[in-house]
Amino acid sequence: DKTVLSAGGASSAGTLSGAFGPPTVNTTVEGEITVGGFGTAPLEGSGILVNLFFNVVGQLGDQTPLTFVKFLFNGGDPQADTQDGQFQVALPTGIFTPVARLNFLQLGQNYPNPFNPQTAIPLQVPPGWEKPLALRIYNAKGQIVRTLAQRRYVPGRHIFYWDSKNEEGRPVPSGVYFYKIQSGRFILSKRMVLLR
Repeated sequence: DKTVLSAGGASSAGTLSGAFGPPTVNTTVEGEITVGGFGTAPLEGSGILVNLFFNVVGQLGDQTPLTFVKFLFNGGDPQADTQDGQFQVALPTGIFTPVARLNFLQLGQNYPNPFNPQTAIPLQVPPGWEKPLALRIYNAKGQIVRTLAQRRYVPGRHIFYWDSKNEEGRPVPSGVYFYKIQSGRFILSKRMVLLR
Protein backbone atom coordinates (compact mmCIF):
# COMPACT_ATOMS: atom_id res chain seq x y z
CA ASP A 1 0.00 0.00 0.00
CA LYS A 2 1.69 3.18 -1.22
CA THR A 3 0.02 5.19 1.56
CA VAL A 4 1.93 3.13 4.17
CA LEU A 5 5.30 2.32 2.58
CA SER A 6 7.36 3.54 -0.34
CA ALA A 7 10.28 1.61 -1.80
CA GLY A 8 13.62 2.99 -0.69
CA GLY A 9 16.16 0.67 -2.29
CA ALA A 10 18.13 -2.54 -1.84
CA SER A 11 21.61 -3.56 -0.78
CA SER A 12 23.60 -6.78 -1.13
CA ALA A 13 26.36 -5.67 1.27
CA GLY A 14 27.06 -8.42 3.80
CA THR A 15 24.63 -10.89 2.19
CA LEU A 16 25.02 -14.13 0.23
CA SER A 17 24.76 -12.18 -3.03
CA GLY A 18 27.31 -9.54 -1.97
CA ALA A 19 29.90 -10.91 -4.42
CA PHE A 20 27.51 -10.08 -7.28
CA GLY A 21 27.94 -6.38 -6.59
CA PRO A 22 25.10 -3.93 -6.03
CA PRO A 23 21.66 -5.16 -7.10
CA THR A 24 19.65 -3.43 -9.80
CA VAL A 25 16.55 -1.84 -8.30
CA ASN A 26 13.43 -0.70 -10.15
CA THR A 27 10.58 1.15 -8.43
CA THR A 28 8.71 2.43 -11.50
CA VAL A 29 5.53 0.49 -10.62
CA GLU A 30 3.88 2.09 -7.60
CA GLY A 31 3.66 -0.28 -4.67
CA GLU A 32 6.29 -2.65 -6.08
CA ILE A 33 10.04 -3.04 -5.86
CA THR A 34 11.88 -5.22 -8.39
CA VAL A 35 15.38 -6.36 -7.50
CA GLY A 36 17.83 -8.24 -9.71
CA GLY A 37 21.36 -9.49 -9.35
CA PHE A 38 23.73 -11.78 -11.18
CA GLY A 39 27.21 -13.18 -10.98
CA THR A 40 29.44 -15.92 -12.32
CA ALA A 41 30.14 -17.64 -8.99
CA PRO A 42 27.36 -19.83 -7.58
CA LEU A 43 25.70 -18.87 -4.31
CA GLU A 44 26.29 -21.29 -1.46
CA GLY A 45 24.83 -21.76 2.01
CA SER A 46 21.79 -20.31 3.66
CA GLY A 47 21.22 -16.75 4.73
CA ILE A 48 20.01 -13.38 3.53
CA LEU A 49 20.13 -12.81 -0.25
CA VAL A 50 19.42 -9.08 -0.27
CA ASN A 51 18.21 -6.38 2.11
CA LEU A 52 15.23 -4.28 1.02
CA PHE A 53 14.66 -0.78 2.40
CA PHE A 54 11.36 1.07 2.64
CA ASN A 55 10.35 4.55 3.75
CA VAL A 56 7.41 4.64 6.17
CA VAL A 57 4.88 7.20 4.96
CA GLY A 58 1.86 5.96 6.94
CA GLN A 59 0.61 6.78 10.41
CA LEU A 60 0.69 4.73 13.61
CA GLY A 61 -1.57 1.70 13.23
CA ASP A 62 -1.55 1.67 9.42
CA GLN A 63 -1.01 -1.78 7.89
CA THR A 64 -0.06 -3.21 4.52
CA PRO A 65 0.66 -6.72 3.23
CA LEU A 66 4.17 -7.53 1.99
CA THR A 67 3.94 -10.06 -0.84
CA PHE A 68 6.48 -11.80 -3.06
CA VAL A 69 5.08 -11.74 -6.60
CA LYS A 70 7.89 -13.73 -8.21
CA PHE A 71 11.18 -15.25 -7.06
CA LEU A 72 13.49 -16.79 -9.66
CA PHE A 73 16.90 -18.44 -9.69
CA ASN A 74 18.29 -18.74 -13.23
CA GLY A 75 20.52 -21.75 -12.70
CA GLY A 76 21.20 -24.76 -10.54
CA ASP A 77 18.70 -26.44 -8.26
CA PRO A 78 18.43 -24.00 -5.36
CA GLN A 79 15.71 -23.98 -2.76
CA ALA A 80 14.16 -20.61 -1.98
CA ASP A 81 11.87 -20.02 0.96
CA THR A 82 9.66 -16.97 0.58
CA GLN A 83 7.02 -15.98 3.07
CA ASP A 84 4.55 -13.15 2.67
CA GLY A 85 3.95 -10.93 5.65
CA GLN A 86 2.11 -7.98 7.13
CA PHE A 87 3.70 -4.64 8.02
CA GLN A 88 2.20 -2.35 10.66
CA VAL A 89 3.40 1.10 11.67
CA ALA A 90 3.91 0.85 15.44
CA LEU A 91 6.07 1.92 18.33
CA PRO A 92 7.20 -1.15 20.28
CA THR A 93 7.16 0.46 23.74
CA GLY A 94 4.58 3.20 23.40
CA ILE A 95 7.37 5.70 24.13
CA PHE A 96 8.61 7.69 21.18
CA THR A 97 12.32 7.21 20.65
CA PRO A 98 13.85 9.13 17.74
CA VAL A 99 15.86 6.92 15.41
CA ALA A 100 18.44 7.88 12.86
CA ARG A 101 16.95 8.43 9.43
CA LEU A 102 18.22 6.05 6.77
CA ASN A 103 20.63 7.96 4.61
CA PHE A 104 19.81 6.90 1.07
CA LEU A 105 19.64 8.84 -2.14
CA GLN A 106 16.04 9.39 -3.20
CA LEU A 107 15.42 9.39 -6.94
CA GLY A 108 12.09 10.95 -7.88
CA GLN A 109 9.90 10.32 -10.92
CA ASN A 110 10.76 12.57 -13.85
CA TYR A 111 8.25 15.23 -14.86
CA PRO A 112 6.56 15.61 -17.17
CA ASN A 113 6.25 11.96 -18.15
CA PRO A 114 5.64 11.29 -21.03
CA PHE A 115 7.67 14.27 -22.22
CA ASN A 116 8.80 16.16 -25.34
CA PRO A 117 11.50 17.40 -25.67
CA GLN A 118 12.71 18.05 -22.09
CA THR A 119 12.10 16.45 -18.69
CA ALA A 120 13.26 17.12 -15.14
CA ILE A 121 14.69 14.41 -12.86
CA PRO A 122 14.59 15.16 -9.11
CA LEU A 123 17.20 13.78 -6.74
CA GLN A 124 17.45 14.16 -2.96
CA VAL A 125 20.95 13.81 -1.50
CA PRO A 126 20.79 13.04 2.26
CA PRO A 127 22.97 14.71 4.89
CA GLY A 128 26.35 13.05 5.22
CA TRP A 129 26.33 11.51 1.73
CA GLU A 130 29.91 11.99 0.56
CA LYS A 131 30.21 9.48 -2.28
CA PRO A 132 30.29 10.68 -5.88
CA LEU A 133 27.26 9.73 -7.92
CA ALA A 134 26.52 9.08 -11.57
CA LEU A 135 23.15 9.75 -13.22
CA ARG A 136 22.82 8.19 -16.66
CA ILE A 137 20.10 7.75 -19.28
CA TYR A 138 19.74 4.31 -20.92
CA ASN A 139 17.72 3.17 -23.92
CA ALA A 140 15.52 0.05 -23.89
CA LYS A 141 18.53 -2.05 -25.02
CA GLY A 142 20.46 -1.04 -21.89
CA GLN A 143 22.91 1.18 -23.79
CA ILE A 144 24.06 4.45 -22.23
CA VAL A 145 22.51 7.37 -24.09
CA ARG A 146 23.69 10.27 -21.92
CA THR A 147 25.49 10.95 -18.65
CA LEU A 148 23.81 13.82 -16.79
CA ALA A 149 25.93 13.83 -13.64
CA GLN A 150 29.18 12.30 -12.46
CA ARG A 151 30.57 13.94 -9.31
CA ARG A 152 29.81 14.69 -5.63
CA TYR A 153 26.76 16.76 -4.72
CA VAL A 154 25.97 18.64 -1.53
CA PRO A 155 23.02 17.41 0.56
CA GLY A 156 19.64 18.70 -0.55
CA ARG A 157 17.31 18.61 -3.55
CA HIS A 158 18.81 18.69 -7.04
CA ILE A 159 17.02 18.79 -10.40
CA PHE A 160 18.67 17.41 -13.53
CA TYR A 161 17.26 18.23 -16.97
CA TRP A 162 17.45 15.98 -20.00
CA ASP A 163 16.82 17.56 -23.40
CA SER A 164 16.26 14.16 -25.10
CA LYS A 165 19.65 14.33 -26.82
CA ASN A 166 22.51 11.83 -26.75
CA GLU A 167 26.15 12.51 -25.82
CA GLU A 168 26.80 13.88 -29.34
CA GLY A 169 23.95 16.39 -29.02
CA ARG A 170 21.66 14.57 -31.46
CA PRO A 171 17.94 14.09 -30.66
CA VAL A 172 17.03 10.51 -29.75
CA PRO A 173 13.89 8.79 -31.10
CA SER A 174 10.62 8.37 -29.24
CA GLY A 175 10.50 5.42 -26.90
CA VAL A 176 11.02 4.11 -23.39
CA TYR A 177 14.15 5.24 -21.57
CA PHE A 178 15.51 4.55 -18.11
CA TYR A 179 17.44 6.84 -15.81
CA LYS A 180 19.72 5.27 -13.22
CA ILE A 181 21.58 6.70 -10.27
CA GLN A 182 24.64 4.88 -8.97
CA SER A 183 26.75 5.87 -5.99
CA GLY A 184 29.04 3.25 -4.53
CA ARG A 185 26.93 0.10 -4.04
CA PHE A 186 23.66 2.05 -4.22
CA ILE A 187 21.74 1.78 -7.51
CA LEU A 188 18.22 2.93 -8.31
CA SER A 189 16.48 3.30 -11.67
CA LYS A 190 13.18 4.59 -13.03
CA ARG A 191 11.37 4.53 -16.37
CA MET A 192 10.32 7.44 -18.59
CA VAL A 193 8.70 7.83 -22.01
CA LEU A 194 9.71 10.25 -24.77
CA LEU A 195 6.92 11.04 -27.26
CA ARG A 196 7.94 13.21 -30.22
